[in-house]
Amino acid sequence: PSPVLDEARHAAPLAGLGALGACLVVLALRMNRPTPSRRGRALRRMLAEAREGLLSRSNGPGVLVSSVVVLAGHIAMFVLAARVTGTDAAVSRLLPLAVLALLAMSLPLNVGGWGPREGVTAWAFGAAGLGAGQGLAVAVVYGVLCLVASLPGLVVLAARWYAGLRAGRRTVTEPVVTGPGAQAGTYPRASPRAA
Repeated sequence: PSPVLDEARHAAPLAGLGALGACLVVLALRMNRPTPSRRGRALRRMLAEAREGLLSRSNGPGVLVSSVVVLAGHIAMFVLAARVTGTDAAVSRLLPLAVLALLAMSLPLNVGGWGPREGVTAWAFGAAGLGAGQGLAVAVVYGVLCLVASLPGLVVLAARWYAGLRAGRRTVTEPVVTGPGAQAGTYPRASPRAA
């Protein structure tokens, strides 16, 4: 129960009609343009590429399946975080809370997902009657689990760094003249990649 929800129900039809009217005005204006501008052509190309990459018959099913698998993984990790913190709520009750937390993480107002996720999860758990403190604990455990899940990537970065370091330690010889009338000699020096 929320007073905001009651007000939103009254305003939703008007907002929907306003959005529909705005879309019709934009469509009418686009139809009357004789030739698209340079930016318009670039935007059309970009949208056509995005449509081909995401919605085409060859790519669309793969994008959809991989998105569903990733979403299921995030929700499963959220439920695991809830269980670790001692939340005994049913998965069907945690599912909308997990989706809210994921939406909050996607806001570009965070540092590695930290920030809005904790606030929204605490608020959502409090609104669901599970306790804001419990929601904050779930969000923090979820963040730690995400951090731990990304640690195998550190192994890959370390292996690349080590391979680059080994490749950079090879030495090359080149002639050096040290002064007027000095004889040319050679000395080993590290390759430029090592520097």
